[in-house]
Amino acid sequence: MLAVELSVENGVNEEARYTGGSEGIFSYRGGKVLRLKQWLAEQQITPSHTTFYSDSRNDLPLLQYVDCPVAVNPDPVLAEVASVEGWRRLDWRTPPSAPSSNALPGKSAHV
Repeated sequence: MLAVELSVENGVNEEARYTGGSEGIFSYRGGKVLRLKQWLAEQQITPSHTTFYSDSRNDLPLLQYVDCPVAVNPDPVLAEVASVEGWRRLDWRTPPSAPSSNALPGKSAHV
């Protein structure tokens, strides 16, 4: 949906060849916002709410554009921006701490 189109010479036939180039707006940094707006317009969609999840500072333009930005396992720059902006943050790199055996209900710590 938001990918860049590959550049091909001579149309799409047996004489066509991939040039190694690309055409259109790159789906990178600010290009993601432009591509999203373009796609929404083509689909005639006006979203009432938008959420975007990212782990990278490269997605800051799109995170700043949506209603509900969420930083997931963020890189250091994104973690800082999310903290300053008060964005929701999910960190799945660290497992939740396991309860100690003493914390089990109905069990005695004495053996």
